[in-house]
Amino acid sequence: MIVTPLKILICEDESLIALGLCAIVEDAGHIVCGTCATAVEAVAAAITCRPDLVLMDVMLRGGEDGIAAALEIRQHLDIPCLFMSAVDAPAMRERMAGARPLGFVAKPYRPADLLQQLQRLA
Repeated sequence: MIVTPLKILICEDESLIALGLCAIVEDAGHIVCGTCATAVEAVAAAITCRPDLVLMDVMLRGGEDGIAAALEIRQHLDIPCLFMSAVDAPAMRERMAGARPLGFVAKPYRPADLLQQLQRLA
């Protein structure tokens, strides 16, 4: 049971995965305030919808990755991110640390793992 629903921005470049994430988030009682596929879109959407949390894929379309977007979002808006990635390399984790993430969900993700992270934050 959710006490307070979170307003969540989903940043995922694979449209089918983004749709699945939206369904999981909304079925859990949270609000999806937007979806985006690039780092530039992620920053713009965070400014516009001011989410409580950004669910951020590390690999996004375009020139910058999700870590760069999360760093900018955290620095200018102080909105936390929960990262998702199929890659879990030490160098990547080091870069992620600068954004002070709330957590990490490995891909392919299990819906239960994602929901567990969201329940911890709600």
